[in-house]
Amino acid sequence: MKESDDLALGGQAVIEGVMMRGPERIAIAVRKQNGIIALRSEPFKSIVKRYKFLNIPILRGGLILIETMYIGIKALNYSGDVAMSAENDADEDKEKKNRWNGLWMGLTVVFALVLGLAFFFYLPLIITEMMGL
Repeated sequence: MKESDDLALGGQAVIEGVMMRGPERIAIAVRKQNGIIALRSEPFKSIVKRYKFLNIPILRGGLILIETMYIGIKALNYSGDVAMSAENDADEDKEKKNRWNGLWMGLTVVFALVLGLAFFFYLPLIITEMMGL
């Protein structure tokens, strides 16, 4: 890494821990019920870096927002599972849960964006139209 390169790091508090995101990795540290810290690290490459045609300024901002929300919700789900899970959970149950988690996370992000647009963009627009301003 050159001295002139910026090291962009960010993070988020999760249940009983913290999630940190760097340019190439995401790491999550969560305290289990028995006091041991569970660590998880996985590679990460932003969608706008994987697909150069998505690197258009306005589109890029929206995509990064959605990607960040997805990563945050995924980290919160993982930390909740680790912090509250008993040591004797069956592996089959975990696999079954993981299959549905991706779908629910995606639906949650879409629902949150739709509600955000409705309440903070369209509702004020409609109210000001009705008031004749």
